[in-house]
Order: sequence, then structure tokens, then C-alpha cells
Amino acid sequence: PFYGYSLVHIAVYKEYVETLETLKERKLLTNHPIEFGREKGLTPMHMAVHKDHVEILNILWDNRLLQDGDIFKGEDENLNGMNLTHLAANWNSPNAMKFLLDKGMSPAEPVKCEDAFFYGYSPVHIAAYKECVETLETLKERKLLHNHPIEFGGDKGFTPMHLAVYKDFVEILNILWDDRL
Repeated sequence: PFYGYSLVHIAVYKEYVETLETLKERKLLTNHPIEFGREKGLTPMHMAVHKDHVEILNILWDNRLLQDGDIFKGEDENLNGMNLTHLAANWNSPNAMKFLLDKGMSPAEPVKCEDAFFYGYSPVHIAAYKECVETLETLKERKLLHNHPIEFGGDKGFTPMHLAVYKDFVEILNILWDDRL
């Protein structure tokens, strides 16, 4: 299951905080993507967001080389072009979303990769489309929900409310409506 994983990938996947600290002490922390296999393109930061593990995110954040804003570039067209906040929305990782917002990442940035499934979607659009209640609640707590239309791509003009209705996600619609978007 660890085909193409670095030492850091394995430690993040297994959520081994002490091992990550040891790798950090030995200056072995890297944020390189997996170069082959089913999970090609995933960096340790991506994996930490997926795990929704703030302690690991903290270790990696302070010891990383920013790689194009941590934009996913791999085989999975559903993830292509996504930055860390897009991935947090996609994977319903509310703790990771809070962490990333605290670090100054934008919840409004659209996916800009033209061949990506979510081309033009912001993290709010993605969370609405994927029915990620906890992540939308996190954005709502921070007053970061919006109902802006998608500005480009195949779903141009759709708002998060459009997506909630399209997918018949009543709970998501209520979250968005209650915030008076």
C-alpha cells in the first residue's frame, strides 16, 4: 500500500507524530509528491489535510518548501489543480480548514486547472457539492461562506446554493440559507 511513498508519507499516513519529529530533527522532512502509483501527486501536506490532523500539519507547515501553493498535480482529475483549502473542502477536513485559514490561505480561490473536474469552484462550492457539512460549518463560523457564482468552466454561473439544490442536499441548503447568502 506504500508504493512510491517517502519516509514522510508513511509517517503521515500512519499518523506517527513522534516519528515525524525524529525525521524533522534529522532534517529529513520533505514535501515532495509521490511520483508513481495510484496516489501519484500527493504530498505529505495533502495527506495531512486528508487525515484532518492538525498536529501533523503544524510539524509539516513550519518545515516545508512551498511547492506552487501545494497545488495537486497528479493522475486524479478530480483533485487536479486543487490547493490545500480545496482539498480540505473536498475531504471534509474541518480542522485542517481551520488550520489553513489561520495560516492565511484563502477560502475563495477558485480551482484554475482547466482540465480539472472542479474547474472554477471555490472551497465553498466544493464543500456544497460534496455535502461536507462540517467544513461548511467551519467556514460559516468564520463568516467565510459566500454565494458567488462560478466564474468559468462547465458550471459557470452556479452558486453553492445551486449546487446544493442540484445534488438535493437539504442540510447544505439550510446551512447556506441560514447564513443569509
